[in-house]
Amino acid sequence: MMHLGRLLNLAAGAVALSCAACSSGLQLIPIPINQPLPAELQTRRVFRSVGVYQKNPAPLVGHVLFVKKASDGSCPKVYEDAELSLRSYLNQGVTIVPDNSATLRYQSAIDRRASTQGSYLIFSADFSNDQTAEVVVTDTTSAAAADADIDVEALEGLATTGNSGDCERFFIRGVVLTTVARKLYSKVDANATAGGTVFAAGGNVYGQGNSYSLDLMIGLNVLALRPNMETSRSGSELTEEERHALERLQLQVPSNGFRTRE
Repeated sequence: MMHLGRLLNLAAGAVALSCAACSSGLQLIPIPINQPLPAELQTRRVFRSVGVYQKNPAPLVGHVLFVKKASDGSCPKVYEDAELSLRSYLNQGVTIVPDNSATLRYQSAIDRRASTQGSYLIFSADFSNDQTAEVVVTDTTSAAAADADIDVEALEGLATTGNSGDCERFFIRGVVLTTVARKLYSKVDANATAGGTVFAAGGNVYGQGNSYSLDLMIGLNVLALRPNMETSRSGSELTEEERHALERLQLQVPSNGFRTRE
């Protein structure tokens, strides 16, 4: 995994100017704020806890998540708990090899409005009106099953098998571990000459604080099992009902891994 300082420095040259430049009479050039997340990041189901999957999430690929009904037979509005199939729904002999090459996915200055873009930036909802942050999102480990790897016949059999005890069943097509590094800034007087790093965004000037953080998240590419489903469909190809099912999936990943089911 890349060091926090290295992750933050990836964007530093693009977003910041030294306050020494301010005192010498140079004008701060405003930078874009709240750049849109790439579509790929917006469509992932992202969870802040990663549990035992921190070192290698690849074993999750090919398995099915079962969301159980409550004791009264109802389904929760948000799916926070699930069981993982012991069986893999990949073809015999298929081995999923994780890709450990780090890939920069996103960098931008953001404020609290960025929280509407999805789970990777949801933390910004806690910002005050006077705060912004420099954010770098990097995929560190990923793994996925190709169409030819999937035992489609077995998945279709599961999709058509009634189970009155489940609300939903989700096939895990891919998984990715992602770091979200952020450095917090606060609004400062535009005429200040204090040392440190400053930048202009949204008509305001922000100075660097002492708050740094690095979050590790796990993102799943999942499909809600349906009869006659196509495993390659995603995004705009999904029905409204399928998208709604995915939106309800907001798991709390257990520290020791998911409970399993035959």
